[in-house]
Amino acid sequence: MSKRVKIGLIGCGMISGSHVNGYLAHPQHAEIVAVCDTVDANAQRRAAEVVSGAEARANTATSEIKKANTAEARERLKENAARWAKYKDNGVKIYNDFNVMLKECELDAVSLATPPFAHEEPTVAAANAGKHVFCEKPMARTATEARSMRDAIRQALNLLTRVVAHALTLRVTPYGSTLPLENSAMSTTEDLPVTESGADPM
Repeated sequence: MSKRVKIGLIGCGMISGSHVNGYLAHPQHAEIVAVCDTVDANAQRRAAEVVSGAEARANTATSEIKKANTAEARERLKENAARWAKYKDNGVKIYNDFNVMLKECELDAVSLATPPFAHEEPTVAAANAGKHVFCEKPMARTATEARSMRDAIRQALNLLTRVVAHALTLRVTPYGSTLPLENSAMSTTEDLPVTESGADPM
């Protein structure tokens, strides 16, 4: 099995469910290893849902193996079932402070499902820790926050860190501003890759 991207989820509210479903749908590429939320009940609930969701997918894949039409399809189902089953054995680490998670947990990337006002700080911290960042839309509330995030990513470029804004149309802020990309904190699309993948972070 090839190496998978180890994901730390920051923010365990409603929108984080889309992140979880997206990563679980691609077990060959990603593995959720930790969740973080300042509200412990939210973090506990989301961690449990990651494990139960993976278990359900493992059971479904196992039941479909015999129905698969090709050896390749059967092998793929077996591999994915094994990946999902590992969640029950390994569990998901739970944190209430993303700084602690970044320090203690072996991660390749973080997935930000926090409200807009809580995007800048974890993005900067993750970039400084050399992690890739997937950020929910809108990226930031103000150009100042966006520049701070951009600068942290630029300083970490030697660590191959990137931030991706999950947005259909990038704006610096949704609160009354209609600044086009070329007039915003990001001077070019090379500064900030934008995905149009909908709710699926993969």
